[in-house]
Amino acid sequence: PSRSEDGSATSDPGGTDQLDGLKATWRAPNLELSVPTLQLPQQRSYRLTLGDPRNSSEAVSETLTSAVSLYASTVNRLLAEHPELNKSLWLRLPEYFATYLLIGEAQVYAHELGHRNLARSLGAEASIDMGFLSGVTHWTPPAQLSKADRATVSASGMNQSELNATALWRQAQSEGTWNYQEQMAYLANHLDATMYILTSGARQLRGVDRPGDDVVNWLDKQQADPALRHGHLLAQALATLLLSAPTWEALRGQLKFLFKGEREQTTAALDQDTLNIVMPHFRMLLTGEDRVLGGRMGLRFRDGTVLEAALDVGIDSGILRPELRFNDRPGKLISLSPYVALDIDPATKQVVGGVAGAELAIQPFSASSAPELLRQLSIGVSVEHTAGDLIAQDVLHQPEGFRMRSRVALRF
Repeated sequence: PSRSEDGSATSDPGGTDQLDGLKATWRAPNLELSVPTLQLPQQRSYRLTLGDPRNSSEAVSETLTSAVSLYASTVNRLLAEHPELNKSLWLRLPEYFATYLLIGEAQVYAHELGHRNLARSLGAEASIDMGFLSGVTHWTPPAQLSKADRATVSASGMNQSELNATALWRQAQSEGTWNYQEQMAYLANHLDATMYILTSGARQLRGVDRPGDDVVNWLDKQQADPALRHGHLLAQALATLLLSAPTWEALRGQLKFLFKGEREQTTAALDQDTLNIVMPHFRMLLTGEDRVLGGRMGLRFRDGTVLEAALDVGIDSGILRPELRFNDRPGKLISLSPYVALDIDPATKQVVGGVAGAELAIQPFSASSAPELLRQLSIGVSVEHTAGDLIAQDVLHQPEGFRMRSRVALRF
C-alpha cells in the first residue's frame, strides 16, 4: 500500500503480415518525426512512439503501449530463434514472471503520471515516489482549487489506466493480432479501477482509514451524487470489465501462453466477407462532477482501413458523447483520417460540446519508386478543435480551442 501527502493521489500495485519496421518518434510541440530503426520480416508491425509522458495523458498511453510492444517484439523474436526455450511450462514461467514485474511497474508509474500530470495542469506542484510495484504522488493543491477538481485529480490515476487500456485495445483491433505481453498490459490497466475500488471498500468495512485513498478522496470530494458509495462504483467498474470481450480474450491468451506456448492470438472479431467486426471494449472514467461509462467497437476492412465507433455516457450529467474515428488505408498517395465526437444534452436535444480533428498525410512515392534505402516518406498535419468536451475538458482538462501537430515519417 502507498500513501499520499495533502490528501490526494496515490497508487497501489495493481497468415503472417510483413513487418513495416519499428518507428522511433520524437515530438516537439508542433513536430513529430518518425524514423524506423529495425526491419523484422515475417512478423507483425510494431511502432515505437516516444512522446513526452510528463505532459499529457495521450503521451503516457502512447509511450506505455509502444514500450510494451517493443519489449514483446524483442523477446518473441529472440525466442523464435531459440524455440527450445519455449517448449516447457517451467521454462516459460520465469519469462512470464519477469514480464509481469516489468508491466506491473510500468502500469503503476503510468497511473502515477496520470495524477501528476493533471495536478500540474491545475497549477499544483507534484512529484512521484516509486516503490516495488507501488507508488505515491505527492502534491499540494492550490488554495483556489475546487472540490470537483481535487476529486478529478484523485481519480486521474484510475482514468489514466483506463485510457491506457483503450490505447492497447485500439492497437490490437487495428493490427488484428496481439501477443500475451500486450494482453497482460491490457488486463493490468483495465483491472486497475476495479481493484482500487475493491481494496478501498474492504478497508472501509474493516474500519481502516488510509490517508490518500484515491477512491475515498474521490467519494468525499465529488459533486456528482452525495449518495454514492463504494458498492455503486464497484458494480459499474465490474460491469465494464466483465462486458469487455478483450478481458476474456486476454485471460485466455495468458493461459494459452503458459500451457501451450502460444505467444500471439488474433483479436476477437466477427469475420465477414469485407470486414472484421472487433468485439467491444468498455470503460469507466471519473470526473469531479460525473461518472462516464462508455463502450467502443471497431470495423476493420480488408484494405486496412479501420472505423471505430464509440459512445460515452455521463451518468450524472446525462450527456451523450458519440464518437467516430476513421483511419485511412496506409500506403495511399494522399490519406485523410478524420475523427469527431459530439456532446449531446438529451434534455434540450442540443450539442453542448465536442471535439473534431483530422490528419492529412501525403506519401510522395511508393515503396517501389522510393530512393535507395528509403521505403516510405509520409508527411502529415493534424488539426483538432475542442470545446466543452466531456472527455477532453472534464477528464483530461485540455484547454479549449485549436491544436495543430505536424508529422514526418520515414521508413527504410
